[in-house]
Amino acid sequence: MLLRLFLIALVLVLFFRFVGRLFLAILMRSTARTSSKEKPLRDIDDSQIQDADFKDL
Repeated sequence: MLLRLFLIALVLVLFFRFVGRLFLAILMRSTARTSSKEKPLRDIDDSQIQDADFKDL
């Protein structure tokens, strides 16, 4: 009886872990897809980027 309850609990835990990971993967994929479609806030080319470490020297 106790072993049966333990096995049922183990199966449920594994099932919900799988469902949770699947849900997270789908959620992350959908958010990554929408963020890649958005335009960047600022277009900065390489000539505008300054290295702050060399500025301080």
